[in-house]
Amino acid sequence: MMKKIKSHLALLLSLVALIVAVYTLYQSSIIRKIALTHIDVQERNSLLTPFFDQESGKNGFLAIYEIAVDNHGATTIALESVDQLSDVSEFVIPLKGEAVVDQSISAKWFLVDAKISDIQSDPRLLKNAIKDMDKSMPVAMEIKPGQTKTIRVGLVLDAYDKDKKALADVMLVSFQLVFDHGRAYYFRRGVPIPPITY
Repeated sequence: MMKKIKSHLALLLSLVALIVAVYTLYQSSIIRKIALTHIDVQERNSLLTPFFDQESGKNGFLAIYEIAVDNHGATTIALESVDQLSDVSEFVIPLKGEAVVDQSISAKWFLVDAKISDIQSDPRLLKNAIKDMDKSMPVAMEIKPGQTKTIRVGLVLDAYDKDKKALADVMLVSFQLVFDHGRAYYFRRGVPIPPITY
């Protein structure tokens, strides 16, 4: 009986040791990938403009940011998703002067395929691009060493009241770009909300 218990105990310990070894190997591969990775995330271009939505009869504000991801590292990386911050109150923070406005702002965001220059010359491209999205957007974009790839993130803000007055002077917006090596890079911008003059 004792012999049987000892053999089961030895088998259990071997299994635990195997699990620890596999986990350690996985962690070391992630650490190695992080060590060999050097990523730059930079804004290359933007389009910021108030607009009038004929369907809803509301004024809103559109921001599109063209973001370049440069891989200066020695290993291929993949941009897995673009996410808003999990807490909606941190995703869009409205400011008047330096004070936070105690008001939630409705925001929709989406990925844009068309280049900003193409949208400026043909605004109909934007109507086709706008889609309601979830809190996480899968991207699955592979970036090889020395390569630069670009994504465009669009954002529609309900930034005006029914009298066309801006609800804030600036909206602080935060996204995170999540990569396959477990790290996230934050993209934060202050979106100035101009008065509507038409």
